[in-house]
Amino acid sequence: MTGEHALEILAVLDSHGVTASIDGGWGVDALVGRQTRPHEDLDLVVALRDVEAIEAALAPLGYSFAEDQLPVRFVMRDSSGSQLDFHTVTFDAQGGGVQPQPGGGSFRYPPEGFVRVTSRERRSPASQPGFRFCVTSATSPAPRTCTTCSCSVVTST
Repeated sequence: MTGEHALEILAVLDSHGVTASIDGGWGVDALVGRQTRPHEDLDLVVALRDVEAIEAALAPLGYSFAEDQLPVRFVMRDSSGSQLDFHTVTFDAQGGGVQPQPGGGSFRYPPEGFVRVTSRERRSPASQPGFRFCVTSATSPAPRTCTTCSCSVVTST
């Protein structure tokens, strides 16, 4: 999974009204501001109520259900083997996301753990062409300041 493809997936979901927060390895890289290692998949935290919208948004890109462990999680893959691992949550009154666990109980993602990720064309250093991640807290008011490069990132949440 390339960074460009991860950002494409986020843009497609956003265009269908689905808010997704990056989790896992790409989540770490987003906070660091660069890709630190190759990634086999993209982990996303999404609202359980958005599962049908996610399927509709990604089907035109060739993605289909590969694993269904709802309401905990589900995996979608395309014909090339590109994998998206969705962790489904129900948002509580404080903005946290509660995910049921396979053996019972639940895990709560805190509100400050949900971030918006966009990309900006890298302007420097010239030795590292490509994109960089810009990360903003979903709980801070707009315009938001990127936590990786301090640019002003205006996004809708």
